[in-house]
Amino acid sequence: MQQNKEQYIEEARMMGQGRFCDWSAWADGRGLLSLAFGGILLLALTGPAAWAAQVFEQPPADGNDAFSSFKDDQSADDFLLSSDAAVTQVRWWGSYLINPGDPGDPGVDDLFHVRFFNDAGGIPDANPSTEFMQPTLNVSRTATALQDIAGGTVFQFDATLPSPVVLTGGTPFHLSIVNFFDATDAEWFWLLSDQQTGDNAFRFDGDPWTSGPPGDLAFALFTAGRPPTAVPEPSLFGMFVLGLLLLVGAQRSRRHGGVSDRAC
Repeated sequence: MQQNKEQYIEEARMMGQGRFCDWSAWADGRGLLSLAFGGILLLALTGPAAWAAQVFEQPPADGNDAFSSFKDDQSADDFLLSSDAAVTQVRWWGSYLINPGDPGDPGVDDLFHVRFFNDAGGIPDANPSTEFMQPTLNVSRTATALQDIAGGTVFQFDATLPSPVVLTGGTPFHLSIVNFFDATDAEWFWLLSDQQTGDNAFRFDGDPWTSGPPGDLAFALFTAGRPPTAVPEPSLFGMFVLGLLLLVGAQRSRRHGGVSDRAC
């Protein structure tokens, strides 16, 4: 016969099975201890966890133009951070003339290079200060509802950098993203942002960088950190001490209140 929890506990008490004499004993003692340590474990798992904070963005614009940035035909754009940051993730938006992964074009794979350049008088320096590339660089690709000026699907690309790039706030830097895929007829285009606050740069690989037409390229930078909190969080040590105090209080309550947790 099906039993509810109350019936099961009552029968277990009568048969001497388990320690079900009084649930108040659990609530006053072991239960409080379990809850205290459960809270400590939860804080340990979630409190210090990394949190991706966006430190720069030039968002994409639907129907906007896009500049070629594949193989030798390379584009870059400048940016300025408001404060020092260790960049751990990069996001950008772009489209294809030939889309890797299309059923009619098998074997064409993205091969992105993400490069950071120091500034050299308003254009990128000749050589990158830091460079990451696939397959060491892990890049995900997601189709969006946006289209470029030619009606092509705009994709969002997200890359977690193998190591942080430490950048100084208030100092101009340049980001270059180039797709070196292994197909002769594949072309990739970096979408323009909805912001038009500066110029981008371009070059044919091996040649000096040149200032491009007005327009900012669409990308965002992220850093790992802790989310801001209005109220300081209690430390794990403080929670541990609180758990011990709860346990001591529960033990005193059971001794003086006559609560027994012995089996009946």
